[in-house]
Amino acid sequence: MKECSCFIPATSHSQQRCACGLLRSQHREATDENTNEWSSNQHTREIPTDAFGWVSFSEKQQDDGSSAEYIRLSDSTSVDRLWYMMKHYWSLKPPTLIVSVLGGNRDGTNDVEIKKALEEGLAKVINQTNVWLLTGATGTPTTKLVSKAFKENRKHERWEKNACIGIFPWGKIPEHSSLVGEMADVIYSPSNSMLPEREKFQENHTHFLLVDNGTLRKYGTEREFRVKFERFLCNPLDSKAIPSVNLLVHGGYHACKQIKENLHGYPNIPTVIVKGSGGLADAIANAFKAATEGRKGLSLLKWIEGDLSRSATLKDNSKYELAQIRGVVKEIVEEHSDKVSIYDPKSDPYGLDHTIMDACKSCSAGTLDIFNRLQLAMHLGKIEAVTRDIQEHGADVSIDYHIS
Repeated sequence: MKECSCFIPATSHSQQRCACGLLRSQHREATDENTNEWSSNQHTREIPTDAFGWVSFSEKQQDDGSSAEYIRLSDSTSVDRLWYMMKHYWSLKPPTLIVSVLGGNRDGTNDVEIKKALEEGLAKVINQTNVWLLTGATGTPTTKLVSKAFKENRKHERWEKNACIGIFPWGKIPEHSSLVGEMADVIYSPSNSMLPEREKFQENHTHFLLVDNGTLRKYGTEREFRVKFERFLCNPLDSKAIPSVNLLVHGGYHACKQIKENLHGYPNIPTVIVKGSGGLADAIANAFKAATEGRKGLSLLKWIEGDLSRSATLKDNSKYELAQIRGVVKEIVEEHSDKVSIYDPKSDPYGLDHTIMDACKSCSAGTLDIFNRLQLAMHLGKIEAVTRDIQEHGADVSIDYHIS
């Protein structure tokens, strides 16, 4: 974990609150520093974590053994060490598929047909693979839908292989002092029941990674760590590559930044866009359509700019954020179309699980060979996709049909 080690006033008018978000009196040991710029890398120190154990959200959940395991960790924690802890202390087995859900920070889709298609597609993935679902852990509609689908479809025989892991900034947790303790067994129930949904934990998770960069009440502090963790999981673990896919439902500026980083990094992580879910997802889907069907003489960038101005949720972003979103959407359409799949719940005849499997083919070279793709197809019961892959690659592949 991290704690602030230098007191730097947040503003010239606020001499008692540090730029990290804490009051002067809340600093354990801190020196004053004459600078206007507070940095997590320069003005914090790493100390052993003081918060890990089990968290539940009711006495019933605690009694029936469905508490979630959690740990507070620094944003600079080695992902190798985290992986070791997850295997040996949380007893998690390497998954056969990772689905990282983006876009759940504020809004979700209210379309009943889209929600039903997502629930059914996720149910197939959860039932038929050893999947890890990664979410932002909040109580927003998208995260609620995903974590509820996980809870309702998780099978006992996959108990140690399936996981729904919430990644959330420690400094944004209301009353996080209640989680402090080693091997704690906590019923988490903040006294303020009027908190906005994006500041609440979503209970239907198996594990929480609470990322601490030494700040208080700041959004997005976990994003870089999440990207680093997801990339680590994409690399061969225990001599096995794990396919990973982003699933974008709605989304805004922060999801846009994460998709860009995943497409540029190595290994790059493909993205499935849920068309009709609103926000960034619709902006990308609309731009793909405009690129192929004409834009009435407008450049693609100008067309995207007009589309964003009509978006009920994206138009309220700052000018800087809108410019960033425009640039990323244009780049995705023009340079990364092979790494993005558009899933239309209202017209796709195969389902979300099929789209996810197809998206796995665009993982970076070396991260997912034909053998692993075929095994994933078998796990999802996509026999026609297995046949197509064999025909496309002309390979003599020996497949282990046993689903572990």
